[in-house]
Order: sequence, then C-alpha cells, then structure tokens
Amino acid sequence: MNKQVDMQPSLDRLEWLVVRLALRETTRLPIEPGSVRAGLQRVWATLTGLAPINNLANPRLEMLRRFVVATRCRGKAADRYVADLVSLGFARTDLDAIALLAV
Repeated sequence: MNKQVDMQPSLDRLEWLVVRLALRETTRLPIEPGSVRAGLQRVWATLTGLAPINNLANPRLEMLRRFVVATRCRGKAADRYVADLVSLGFARTDLDAIALLAV
C-alpha cells in the first residue's frame, strides 16, 4: 500500500504574513521584557530614536517569527524552536520549507 504524502503547505494566510514580516525584519530577535538588555535597549531607543522590535501578541505566531529570524541569522534551520513549533501545531514539512526560504 502506497501512502500518499500531502505536500501542500498547511500554513494559513496570517502565518504566511508572519513569515514574510520576519524575512523583512532585521536580524535582531526581540529582547525579553524585564531583562537588563531590555532596560539598555530602552535607553538606546531614547538616545537614538530606534524603536525596539516588539513581540507579537499571539505566542504561536511569535514563536514562528522567532524561528524565521533565527534561521535567517544562522543560515540554517533554528532547531531549538522546532519541537515547540510542532507542539503548537505546525507541520515539520512546513518548517522545513520555511527554513529553505529563510536561508
């Protein structure tokens, strides 16, 4: 019996928009609120007028964005995000395709 694999992307429109946003962002990941770096970043933003990157309101989409940016920074798939993304409902094949786009 041949098992047919569905190769169609299963991301919805909003998820693709997040991927597109992440591909257009700088290579800086958002800094965790309350950290020392966050405080320094606020001072830097005040001095230079450069706004920090904010987290997305949806944690699932934020994790996807971080995966894309981290993959882009490293030139290979950011494996540390894969298990969390799969547990959030993303297909491994979609993550592999996104990683190919990001490098």
